[in-house]
Amino acid sequence: MQLFSDSSLIDGFIGAVAVLCVDGVVKWSKGVRLGTAKRYGVHKAEGMGEVLAMECLCEEEDKVIEGILPLGIDNRAAIATTASGKPGPGHYIWDIFHRRHRKARNTHPDFRLHINWTPGHVDIPGNEAADMAAKCAAQTGNFGGPLAVLTRLPFGKSALAQAHLRLLKKTATKEFMRSQCFARIKAIDPVLPSNKFRKLTAPLPRKHSSVLFQLCSQHVPLAKHLYCLNKSPSPTCPCCGSANETVDHFLHFCPTHQAARSRLYTTGRLARYTKHLLNTLSLLPTLFAYIQESGRFHAIYGDFKKIELPDNANSTR
Repeated sequence: MQLFSDSSLIDGFIGAVAVLCVDGVVKWSKGVRLGTAKRYGVHKAEGMGEVLAMECLCEEEDKVIEGILPLGIDNRAAIATTASGKPGPGHYIWDIFHRRHRKARNTHPDFRLHINWTPGHVDIPGNEAADMAAKCAAQTGNFGGPLAVLTRLPFGKSALAQAHLRLLKKTATKEFMRSQCFARIKAIDPVLPSNKFRKLTAPLPRKHSSVLFQLCSQHVPLAKHLYCLNKSPSPTCPCCGSANETVDHFLHFCPTHQAARSRLYTTGRLARYTKHLLNTLSLLPTLFAYIQESGRFHAIYGDFKKIELPDNANSTR
């Protein structure tokens, strides 16, 4: 005789299940759908699976259970919580488990429960049956009889916090995509906002990261942008006086910086395109060397020290 418990997250719903197998055949199974993943986490569902395992054991009255009875669980955190007496998130569920365990010992006083870690998806019949039943519980709801002990469970604190964080990120993304800044920056990186920019700027000093984002969004202290803010009398480039000083003009066309630009272009043809120049990690050292040599931002940011990228840095975002 063996017990298995499992949990599953499918289509935004959390399910927990336990099965009791006799001679490799499922005799008892109980499942419950806790609710949405916005309110409950998998860790709590694993604890529910253990409670259901004790419920299955209490239902077994045909056979006398003696000796060691294994309970297979494929979640190490749940196993550690079962043996821990310290308070923690959702620990009240394991208090329920221990109470149900004592009730099962009253029905079968001669057995000893032994909780084992069971690797998932390795063709263990009872564990595979528990996995399928957990998915069924998450999709269709409770089965296996009334479970009054599991009604009106408190929501999980961590699950609520994660759901709120996902909502904030989604809202921030929508607001950013409606901004004028996104209309300009999407030509440089159409997948923003994302974690890619943070990975790109991870090896850079803070000042360099700030200037790089300003160049991408075109909110940079060049004459064209300063003129839009009424901080410059003219949008014309003060270095050459031949065109408006935009990011593209500063990087690729201003004749005053031709000598520095020639050294920038020696890194490869990708340096000739703003999209790649601002979006490729291997080009950033020469980009900031160009900015330093041009002296255009010296009055605001001071000197830009030479960047040394780590050996394991990716060549692109």
